[in-house]
Amino acid sequence: MTNSMCSYYEEQEKLEAWKARLVQEFEFTEEEGADHVSRLIQMLQHMRKEAVILAYRLKTGKFTMVSATLMNYESWFNCPFIYTKLRNTIPFWNFEKKHWSTFEMENFMDWKAEFTL
Repeated sequence: MTNSMCSYYEEQEKLEAWKARLVQEFEFTEEEGADHVSRLIQMLQHMRKEAVILAYRLKTGKFTMVSATLMNYESWFNCPFIYTKLRNTIPFWNFEKKHWSTFEMENFMDWKAEFTL
């Protein structure tokens, strides 16, 4: 099996594990869990190259929206950003506070590409 096939299966296993966790622990339906994980992955892929507006709930339950990115992750942490290595905590650079922060996967709400003129 080639490395790309191994990484494909590793990725699929991670996505299924995330979805299963959402279904089992947080009462998402199968469809909601799959959609949640899909949107989260789309956001993470976008954040590697550009900034996004990220909406999520804090651990207190309070809604928050921030400008976030992963563009400087590799230079900051001296390792590549590989989302399949993440557990349940998602890192991001918070532009307003100028520091790294995290949120729990289940608290993710939505995102959109940030456009600056």
